[in-house]
Amino acid sequence: MITKLLATTMLLSMSMAPHVPWVETDVADLSPEGLVHHEVLRIDPDFGKDHHDIVVDSWTLADDPKTLSEVRMWWLHSEENDERSPFGKGVKRFVELEYERQAPSRFALVLRSERQEWAFDVVLQDDGQAVAMADVTTNDGTVVEGCVADSAKLLVRRVLGIPAGLKGLEVVCHDAEGNSHRGTLPERKVKRRRRGR
Repeated sequence: MITKLLATTMLLSMSMAPHVPWVETDVADLSPEGLVHHEVLRIDPDFGKDHHDIVVDSWTLADDPKTLSEVRMWWLHSEENDERSPFGKGVKRFVELEYERQAPSRFALVLRSERQEWAFDVVLQDDGQAVAMADVTTNDGTVVEGCVADSAKLLVRRVLGIPAGLKGLEVVCHDAEGNSHRGTLPERKVKRRRRGR
């Protein structure tokens, strides 16, 4: 009962927190009053769009720096001073996103395409830095647990050269000892598609 009450209280407080709208947003507007912006990870989309990257952003409340307020994946336009904008219908047609709060300082971000999904966590570390973290499988089959992503690339499935879905997410990451690794996120099969944001 107490756990449910605490969870309800947290959700209510987050719903009343400051918020960055889901619209084209200049970098200068990513930290409105009451929010602190953190760029977590840039992802090469491999969609054939020049000067477009995908970025994972997160926010903390200015008066509660140990709690993630929100996590978001959207476009970054490098030729427009890194302006952000939401994904359009073309991307949403074959990629679904889901954000799941795991703890005050952790979100899971799930990418879903057809009957497959991939997931990583956005974690607010003790030093106040937000990072993307996942178990990563290297080319030789080794699983590196809790590897912190330094860069990433979507692996896109194409039909006649046209993007038609995801094949996976490749990352370069480092482990707790600082060793660098390259690999992919584990793929999970899903029984049916669920709608995400």
